[in-house]
Amino acid sequence: MDKTLDIIGIGAANMDIIARVDTFPESDDQVPITSLKYAPGGSVANTIVGITKLGLKTGFLGRVGHDHNGEELENAFKDVGVDTEGIIIDTSLPSGQVFIPVDKNGERMIFSFPGAPQSLKKEDIRAKMSFLRKALVIHLGSLRVTEPLTEAAQLSKKLDCIVSMNPGSMNAARGYLGLKNILDNVDLLVVSRREFDKMFGFADIERNAKLCFDKTAVQLVVVTLGPRGAKYFIRGQSSEIEPIFPVPVVNTTGAGDGFAAGFMAKLFKPFKEWLGSQQKKEHTYKDLFQEFLKTKSETPDFFMECLRYGNATAAFVVQGESPRANLPTLDMVTKFIQANK
Repeated sequence: MDKTLDIIGIGAANMDIIARVDTFPESDDQVPITSLKYAPGGSVANTIVGITKLGLKTGFLGRVGHDHNGEELENAFKDVGVDTEGIIIDTSLPSGQVFIPVDKNGERMIFSFPGAPQSLKKEDIRAKMSFLRKALVIHLGSLRVTEPLTEAAQLSKKLDCIVSMNPGSMNAARGYLGLKNILDNVDLLVVSRREFDKMFGFADIERNAKLCFDKTAVQLVVVTLGPRGAKYFIRGQSSEIEPIFPVPVVNTTGAGDGFAAGFMAKLFKPFKEWLGSQQKKEHTYKDLFQEFLKTKSETPDFFMECLRYGNATAAFVVQGESPRANLPTLDMVTKFIQANK
């Protein structure tokens, strides 16, 4: 295989400020903060770190500020082995920061200061084309600006890359028509139930899935259902719900990012192994990925196992104080699943 990286994520890397509180304040109220923790975060950044710990080769493309937080964010990637060639230092804006109050039940609120990550431009994507070309998969995350995500998605055929996307609530609110130029190039969509409803307009998951396949290029949809678990849809096929693993919850922040990491690692590692038995020749990696999905759809237990690994990774995440504090290795996930059969 001519790709040196498995997955490159494009999106935001932020510094999270996690405040533990006993309860959330009412309007014009004040509550004490019992502890305060600074930790690297950002949805796609969390997922990329998670995938790296699960054994795949990854990179990250995004902007950070020319400040202490920016240094910490870049070092956090380097510490786990993420390729940081795609990081752009923004000298005019500070690094993004996210204030996250978390109550005693592990539920959270999120207040975001956009900063440098949201100044990513489509010109940045073009400037990093040689970096992106290294990736088998380009994973698109949540940004307030869609132009760089659109640029990356539209360049994917030229770069010979598969495209996955976890849109987040901001992009989901644009609806699928507002994301059409991206979704016309996306192969794998990982999305929460709430985001899926926003994107396709119905409180009916089956109807939304049909609309997604009818109106976009997406081949595989994975929908997380919060405490119920997750399920997948592939063209002409859908699954039962794979339940979550009940664990003590410390902080739900990053649970979806962890799920995406576990699911994608379990999906793309076998795909890479399958590629070794194929003659690429004139076929693109997108073509081969579609062929792989068709092959695996004959044994749907494979996709259920991917869901299980996503749920297990998320179970580790919610037991940590911050989204990356408890990210597991592949061996840890495998043993956890075996112990909880």
